[in-house]
Amino acid sequence: MSSNVLHDWIFRFDTEGAALGVTYSHMVNIQKIEHQGVRLLGAAWQASSAGCEGDPGQHVRFSLSWDAGQTWGPSSCVMYGLSAVWSPILHYDEAASRLYLFYSESRKVHSPGGDIKVVESTDLGGSWSHPRTILTHEADGGVPKVLANKLTVLSSGAWVLPYWREPPDSWELYPHYHPLQHSPKPPRPAPPAGSPADVKLSSAGVLVSLDSGASWTARGSVQLASTWLIENTLVGLSPTEPSQLPRESRDFQESLLMLFRTGEGKIFASRCEDGRGEEWTPAVPTELPNPNSKTGMTKCRLPNRSGEACLALAYNHSTTKRSPLHLACSYDDGESWVQSAVLENDEQGNFAYPTPIEWEDGIVKVAYTVWNGGLRVATVNLAPSKS
Repeated sequence: MSSNVLHDWIFRFDTEGAALGVTYSHMVNIQKIEHQGVRLLGAAWQASSAGCEGDPGQHVRFSLSWDAGQTWGPSSCVMYGLSAVWSPILHYDEAASRLYLFYSESRKVHSPGGDIKVVESTDLGGSWSHPRTILTHEADGGVPKVLANKLTVLSSGAWVLPYWREPPDSWELYPHYHPLQHSPKPPRPAPPAGSPADVKLSSAGVLVSLDSGASWTARGSVQLASTWLIENTLVGLSPTEPSQLPRESRDFQESLLMLFRTGEGKIFASRCEDGRGEEWTPAVPTELPNPNSKTGMTKCRLPNRSGEACLALAYNHSTTKRSPLHLACSYDDGESWVQSAVLENDEQGNFAYPTPIEWEDGIVKVAYTVWNGGLRVATVNLAPSKS
């Protein structure tokens, strides 16, 4: 395993958090931004002054680093509302010099998710557009929609954003840990007479855009009776020769791999062979453990392997605890995994919700929560040392 791991803080409770009155920060997402010949690192996360998840004051914050994550500018509030705002996802369209921030907003229930929305910035997060809804709570019969991991841009240019449908009161529906079990829950008013009943459906899917985010279509429904499949992370795999694909699939060309957090002690996987995101194989357990916590996956090229692409997965290497935090690589499209780096190994720690990105060939940055500490980013050099 690589020992080339460096750590920096994005946000600390004892410094910026104390100054802002922020006592809860989680679900950090990072994005490389190539702007006018300069490479920046952006971070967005959900935060509140309540010290716990799901408070009505939960909002989205954003910060920029101009030195590869070693130091960070003051964070700003991007979005807030009368109900909790959840799980920001950053994406930068270099061709348009436009930064996107996707998030979900509770509107009907005290539960993760609701409507999926997006705001855009053309000045590196200095200002943001009005929010635009791309998928409503009411879609699919009425169930909150939630995000957790980055979108993938396929070689065809299609954007694929993973999301899942999480029923209201899901912590009561599934016999395993849910963070809102430990958060104060305000009384939920009964829906007005004649309202449709809540949908008791937990399933994962993708949002697909063929026009660089202007419009979106929801596709796919992966579910299991025994466990939820949530916080799905997705990559496109090796491109397929277009002539070998049905005409309706030629906008995609790549098969898709999606991994899930579960309550079964394992990371589960599902695949979409034609890349369209509609038909998925049944979710099956992988060899990797999961303590019912989010994982994150990205592609990375390795200079020491002639530029060969691998999959890099950040996850908790445990079935019961959110420690240790590992990075594993796959060289066979996710069929098997090789342990590549230990990011955190304090047995008493809680290191959760990693999001990895490729910074440059062989270099991966992973942002994650350090419980009761703040948000941290680890930089991992996957190339072997020359010593």
